[in-house]
Amino acid sequence: MNPVALRSLLFLLALRGGMSGLLAVAEPCLASPPPPNEASPSARWRVGDTWHLAVKSHLSEEVPPRLKTWGIAKPPPWEKRYDVFVAVVGTDSVNGADCWKLDFYATADGKPLDDYSFRLFVGREDQWPRRLICRKGGKTLTINPSATQPLLADTPPGLPWELMPLSGRTPAGGPNPPAHHFRRVERGAALHIERGLNRDGKRLVTVSQEWARGAKWWSEFRRSYGGRVELTATLLTAPEPPPSPRGGDAADPPATKPGRAAPPAQKDSRPAEVSPLASDTRLQVPVNADLNAVPLLRIIELLSGQTSVALEIDPSLAPAERQVGSFAIRGVAAWRVMDSLTTHHVKGARWEVTPANGYRLTPVIAATPEVDGYYWLTRSLVALLALSGVLGFFYLRKRKGVRC
Repeated sequence: MNPVALRSLLFLLALRGGMSGLLAVAEPCLASPPPPNEASPSARWRVGDTWHLAVKSHLSEEVPPRLKTWGIAKPPPWEKRYDVFVAVVGTDSVNGADCWKLDFYATADGKPLDDYSFRLFVGREDQWPRRLICRKGGKTLTINPSATQPLLADTPPGLPWELMPLSGRTPAGGPNPPAHHFRRVERGAALHIERGLNRDGKRLVTVSQEWARGAKWWSEFRRSYGGRVELTATLLTAPEPPPSPRGGDAADPPATKPGRAAPPAQKDSRPAEVSPLASDTRLQVPVNADLNAVPLLRIIELLSGQTSVALEIDPSLAPAERQVGSFAIRGVAAWRVMDSLTTHHVKGARWEVTPANGYRLTPVIAATPEVDGYYWLTRSLVALLALSGVLGFFYLRKRKGVRC
């Protein structure tokens, strides 16, 4: 072979092999660089925030071993939508890191999936997962705060629990190591982040999330395990924090900064209508309950017991047969539950403050419109003049008839 042709062929082969290796090394660097002062969404959370997720599980062969690892008896519904509710229920410290406590609770067809009840501890400022607990099986996993990988090889199936910094930085503030896969792509007001966990040189777990700029939670979630799509999820509802008299979020812990704007995707051109109950700090207590066609009066008693606020209900609104549908409440602020009762279950009622500094659910009575006294005086004078005219007409006609 011509030496020139041989050298060209060897160069092309080396270039082909080298490009794949170069792309593998450079893959983490393809992400859009984050703004230097970008805050994690977790820094804007507050106790009482809740998210409703629609989840679909696409099972793979690797699921049964992980079910056993976490002490889960039944696999999640396969190729069928179910619901996962997430609630910020409080704060705690894990290995010296200030964390939020997030409860994950799953239901299918209105019935709780008891095996899929987890608690996740997430850094309040860096959104880095520190600890994951299976509430039923008692499995506890502590994630090292100095670790560079928030994903788990034995990640529990059926639950979109993974959270991670949108910047790709570690808790120590350093960049993501080149050995790990991280990608961040900005598309206008949307942000796509993707993180992968490799094992034995192959991709084991890949989690991708879509975020709206300024949002507190992702809008789309996708997890692949062993090269196959295992779980997809979509955000259905997101919290709308009410303003408090001090100008911040009513339920923010003291260390949280106030004055945050709602995500652009959730903005509404109409002025926000905030319940007057939101300003009562006693009603910021997170409520947890499983309700199965219970009477309305029982819900009032439950709220009163968990908030230590005296709650009453007008007897006309709570007949013995009046029940509320079955649903689960996980970490929802008491005032939101009370507001939901008057919005969806007891329409035509409102909460009124009682002399004992409590609240009473009373029926709304339509007020009689107030009319100016001059209005009635004017109408009376017009009626009298009209009546006088008619009487005068008949009187004159009668007199004229007599003369004839």
